[in-house]
Amino acid sequence: MVVIHSASWITMKKLLLLLLAFMLVACARGPVFEPLSISDVDAIVYIYRPNNLWSNCCVGPKITINDEESDVLDNGAYLAYRLPAGNHKITARNAAFGFYRVELDIELKAGEEYYIQWYEGVVLASDELAHASRGDNNLVQMQADIGFSEISHLTLSQ
Repeated sequence: MVVIHSASWITMKKLLLLLLAFMLVACARGPVFEPLSISDVDAIVYIYRPNNLWSNCCVGPKITINDEESDVLDNGAYLAYRLPAGNHKITARNAAFGFYRVELDIELKAGEEYYIQWYEGVVLASDELAHASRGDNNLVQMQADIGFSEISHLTLSQ
């Protein structure tokens, strides 16, 4: 029979609390969503990743726009871009290993806002996704009202 002394148990609890605090700090993000100002010249593109408890909290997809590397999209976070009107290719790939690659070609209009969700998991026909592809990881252009609602509580990816 193993007997844990009360001093050892308290030390173990402190270590667990310290580990939990470290994990929360490691996944800390920037400020809560704040929309960019819209101009008549450019389009605003928000790429976001809803918070997913089953997903790795600290390693997200690496986003590239028109084959130029940008940022890693954290869990429960968003990225914001001001892009010129015209055709653009947005790519998400695994930041740690690079083994998957998902692309979305999009035509942007000046003065418009676009919401693109990086969706983790299989997209079902019943989902309210505007242009969903099938597979485990997707870049999905969302309807503006749905995208705005989903992004409004997320934080800026750091």
